[in-house]
Amino acid sequence: MTSAATDRDLLFPPSMNGTAQDLSPQALAEIQTLNRPAPGRWLLQCAIIWASVALFITAAELADHWLVTVLAVLLIGSRQLALGYLMHDQAHYCAFRFKGGDLLANLLAAYPLLVATTEKYAQVHLSHHRHYFTDQDPDFVRKQGPEWTYPQSRSQMFRTFAREFLGLNLIRLIKGKTLGNVTLYQRLDSIPGWVRPVYYLTLAGILTLVGGWSEFLLYWVLPLLTVMQALLRFEAICEHQYDVPGARVEDTTPLIILPWWQKLFIPDLNFGMHVYHHYFPGVPFCHLPKVHRIFAREGLVHEDRVFHGYGGILRTVVRRAGRAEGQPASA
Repeated sequence: MTSAATDRDLLFPPSMNGTAQDLSPQALAEIQTLNRPAPGRWLLQCAIIWASVALFITAAELADHWLVTVLAVLLIGSRQLALGYLMHDQAHYCAFRFKGGDLLANLLAAYPLLVATTEKYAQVHLSHHRHYFTDQDPDFVRKQGPEWTYPQSRSQMFRTFAREFLGLNLIRLIKGKTLGNVTLYQRLDSIPGWVRPVYYLTLAGILTLVGGWSEFLLYWVLPLLTVMQALLRFEAICEHQYDVPGARVEDTTPLIILPWWQKLFIPDLNFGMHVYHHYFPGVPFCHLPKVHRIFAREGLVHEDRVFHGYGGILRTVVRRAGRAEGQPASA
């Protein structure tokens, strides 16, 4: 552990009993075979997400009941988050490594999120990887202060998520996705500037022709501005503990393995295995469970410190009444 982080500083008990450097040559060779794009799995997951969105909208329209509509909005917001995870995978060229790969990811995953492009996201996100928890890490710099310090009281947590759900932090989030004085990382693709506005003009034309603006606003824009923002906040909490400057990845990144039923509500695309992603950013999301099994086989995982679902995470980040300030929750 670095001198900047002590056991008292850490919110999550480190789940790793070693790092990638402690892998045996055989294990490292196994993981290297997984370090290649998986375009088929990416496209399949993308198709499942869009099919799910279509199913939720159809069910809500057929049911014509406010409760089904609310459920559809909630579930569509979680699928929008999954599109963000697909964009994240392509930021590391885990889906496509040919010219035009970023454009394909934009058309299928990034542009529908309205404020995102794969290439711009990659520039910020790769800086996070290269300058982890330093003053040149954009994620670390913007995720500071009381709202990013945990555990929090239930009332404080409620206010935090209420702001996200109401879209009050959206403008700040967009402005925060900047690089400052961090070096820009160039992409293989150079997407012409006219592509994105033409995409949105085409979408607007189709919605006008079919009279689908009200459905678009209800079933896409509304969850994008509310549900997805709240889920982004929650997933950021699950991603890293951000208030420990100079800390190591394994000390600030919990290992979360979701049961199947939680994946139905929040398809995280194995994002809870984020520590392995930082060790091997070229390994696609679909292969991260294999990486986990290799680390476990090598004795590099504290099994009793792995979070099996979001319940343990919530118990850790929400300060119970009567618990002393700064006293960690049990895992």
